[in-house]
Amino acid sequence: MLPSGSLAHWAPALRAFVLGYTLDVSPALLRLLLRRRRGASRIALRALGGFALACALAGKEGKEGEKEEEWKWVDRLGPQGRTALAHFLSALLAITYLHSRSRRRIPRPRADGLEPLHLPAPASLGDASPTLDLTLLFVVRAVEAGVRWGWGVGEKGRKEEKEEGREGRWKRWAEECADVAVFWGACGRIMYCWFYLPSHLPPAYNTFITRLARVSPSLLTALRLLASRSLHYSVPSAHSALLVPLAQSLGHPASWGDLALLSAHAGRPGPRGQGKMGGLPCEVVHAGWGASCEANALSRFAAALQDGLKIYLPTHLISHLLFHPPSFSSLSLSSPSLQSLKSLLIPPLRSATFLASILASFWYAVCLVRTRVGPRIFPVVGHNFWDGPRGAILGGCLVCGWAILVEERRKRGEMAMYVLPRALRTLLPPSLSTSRFARSLERILFALSFAALSTGQRHRPHALRGSARRVMG
Repeated sequence: MLPSGSLAHWAPALRAFVLGYTLDVSPALLRLLLRRRRGASRIALRALGGFALACALAGKEGKEGEKEEEWKWVDRLGPQGRTALAHFLSALLAITYLHSRSRRRIPRPRADGLEPLHLPAPASLGDASPTLDLTLLFVVRAVEAGVRWGWGVGEKGRKEEKEEGREGRWKRWAEECADVAVFWGACGRIMYCWFYLPSHLPPAYNTFITRLARVSPSLLTALRLLASRSLHYSVPSAHSALLVPLAQSLGHPASWGDLALLSAHAGRPGPRGQGKMGGLPCEVVHAGWGASCEANALSRFAAALQDGLKIYLPTHLISHLLFHPPSFSSLSLSSPSLQSLKSLLIPPLRSATFLASILASFWYAVCLVRTRVGPRIFPVVGHNFWDGPRGAILGGCLVCGWAILVEERRKRGEMAMYVLPRALRTLLPPSLSTSRFARSLERILFALSFAALSTGQRHRPHALRGSARRVMG
C-alpha cells in the first residue's frame, strides 16, 4: 500500500484521470446501451490512453511543478507565476499528446438525414482538430475569468455586495445583462447555422436540434434551396414540386406545395385565390401542428416542454441524489415536504419551459415576419426574400435567444458559456482542418487558458464561477 503522503501527492492526477475518463467514455457507452450493441469493453480500454491520460498529465504535472524549487529564476516569478508556468507546461504536454494520437476523421453522413439536392457544399469543420471544442471552451472560460477578475465581480460575498450599495448592484446587473446578450447572440447563430450551414455544427448538435424543432425534412430542404437561389416562387424548376407530397399528406391541394404555382407577392392570382398572402401557405409550413400561427406555436411549445422534462428532470434528480442527498431525506412517500418537492420539481420544470420557449418563440416569429408583419409593411418585397436566409428565419433566430430570460438568473451564465464555444466554432475558417499553424496556435491557446483557469482557481477563486470553479477545483 502507498503511504498517505504519496496518495495525497498523486490525488490531483488521479482525480483528473477519473474525471477525464468519465467524460470521454460515458457518451459512447450510453449510445451503446441505447442501441443495444457490443463493444463497451473495447471503448473502455481504448479510452485509458486518451483524454483521461491527458487530464492526468495536466493535473499531475501542474501540482507537482508548483513544488519545484531547483531553479532560482522560477522563484522570482512569485506564487502566481509559478502556478501559471507549471500548469502551462503540463497542459501543453497534455494537448500535444492528444494531437499525436488523433487520426484523420472519416466524413460522416449528414446528421439531419437530408439529401443535399446539389446544393453548394459549405466548407466543413469535420476534419478540424478533435480538441477544438475543448480548447474553445477553455478559452471562453478563461476570458470570462479575466473579465470577472478585472471588474472585481464576485470578489466579495453576496451579502457584502448587497451591503455595498449601488456599485455592487450595478456590477451584478451588468453581469446578468452580459450573460443574456451572449446567449442571445450565440443561440441565434447556432439556429441560423442549423438551417443553412449544418456542416459547421457538431453532429450531436444537429441531431438534437432536429429532434426538438420537428421541421419537415422536405421543408428544410426547400428553405436551403431558396437560400442558394436554386428555387424560386413562380419559376418552374426541377425542385418546384418538392413540397407537393407534404401538402397532400396534410390534406391540402397539391398546388399548395408547388412553388412554381405560388405567387411571390400578395394580391396576385394563385392557388389560394386573388388577394391572399403570397408564398407558401402557413398550413403547409406548420406541417399539421396547428391551423393558426398561435396554435402552431402553442402545440410545439407543449411538445418541446415534454422533451425538456425528459432531459432536465432525470438530470436534476440524479444531481441532487449525488451531490445533495440531504434533500431526499426530508422527502418521504408518506408525508413529502412541500419545500422539498418544490426544490426538486420547479428547477427542471423551469429549464424545460426555457427550452420550449426557444422553439415556440422561434416559430411564432417566423410566422409574424413572413405573413403578419413583413409583407404588409413592405408589400413590394416578395416571398423569395421573406422565406430566404435574411427574412423569416433570420427573424426567428433574432427572437429565440431571449427565452434565456425564462431561466433562473444563476443558470443564465452557465447556459451562455455553454453555447458560446459552439457558436464561435461556426465562425472559424475551414483552413483549420489542414493548417499546421492553426494546430500550433490551438495548443498555445489551450495551455494558456488552462494555466489561467488553474491559477485563478488557486489564487483568485472569485474570478471563476459555476462549473468552471467546480471542475478546476
